[in-house]
Amino acid sequence: MEYGVKDCLSDLMRIWDSTASDDDETSLNFFLLSVIQDKGSKGLVALIQSLDKTQLGEVEITEGGAEVVIKITRPGFDPLVVKAGDDDTSPWIDVRIESDAMPIAYEDPRHAAFYSIWERFVYGELGFTESGHSVENAVYLVATLESQVMNGGFGQYLTNTDGLHLRETFACLERIGAIKTHALLTAAVELASGFDTYVAAWDERSDRYSCLDGEFYEAAEDLAGLTADAFLL
Repeated sequence: MEYGVKDCLSDLMRIWDSTASDDDETSLNFFLLSVIQDKGSKGLVALIQSLDKTQLGEVEITEGGAEVVIKITRPGFDPLVVKAGDDDTSPWIDVRIESDAMPIAYEDPRHAAFYSIWERFVYGELGFTESGHSVENAVYLVATLESQVMNGGFGQYLTNTDGLHLRETFACLERIGAIKTHALLTAAVELASGFDTYVAAWDERSDRYSCLDGEFYEAAEDLAGLTADAFLL
């Protein structure tokens, strides 16, 4: 059966209620990406605004350049945030509960330093620069990878970024000593060999991507701490 608007609403609600399966999240991401590809970020905004607000909640839109942030709120729940972009590189989508977007571990000063920099990226105060190996760039690369994989796996990371800054990310993981994550990302990229897009690879090899995701969770490398050790101390 073809995925449609009703399925989109159901899966958004499942994510909010923490009952969404990996397949639910994958289907939702593919659907929302297809909307962006066909109609741009404005089409995505129109879609979300068309959903039943009595079920979904109140919708707040923030647009800046090629990026749009859709914040949905309802009483008793943390906000559900849909971020998307349709810039010149590739369309991308990120759906998450706002409280999950910013892991906080202030009891560890290394984590506090790392996430304070990442917050500035999230709120648009910083942007990735193409030159140099600054601590800001390192935080951006590591936090983007970690947040995307934690939210939807390596397939989501590669699909949403379309492989942008992969070379820099590999170099950063090597510098901070994240050996297991480096190996898993290498395997994830190799899974896409022979496919025209990361979307196609993720669709055809979702089970194998899920295995890599499981290894990532089990490895539990302290990426924030490792980055702080390498760049901040």
